[in-house]
Amino acid sequence: MKKGIILLSYAALILVGIIFFRKNIYYIGFIVPALLFISGCAAYSVRYEIGSAFGFQSGISGKNIDTWEFANTYSGKLLMKVSTVVLAVVELLIFILQPDARTAELMILPAVASVFFVWFKTEKELNKIFDWQGNRREI
Repeated sequence: MKKGIILLSYAALILVGIIFFRKNIYYIGFIVPALLFISGCAAYSVRYEIGSAFGFQSGISGKNIDTWEFANTYSGKLLMKVSTVVLAVVELLIFILQPDARTAELMILPAVASVFFVWFKTEKELNKIFDWQGNRREI
């Protein structure tokens, strides 16, 4: 049920972007952070199986169910937070560089950087809490 809602959200955002903003490339400034936010909600709320196409994919996150759930919950929360920052940065870029042709390319950079940030931060937390075999560390 939740997977269907998430997929419908993706489709609705893309449809809104195509219908309302087809003559304006600046819809990327809203669509990309919105897709990041929906991806964060999906990783946080929907429990995928280990090894499926969805979820946080890394070496240590697939060791057992505990690491898998921690990685998806942590990365989902972080991606939702980071997507709001990306929205603010992208809207600021649109405001400053409105007529410039490079604006569309510059709007994608914060989104790509945020994905790498979430991946590295989640890996760091996984290594802090779990050992290389997937067992929780003694604190």
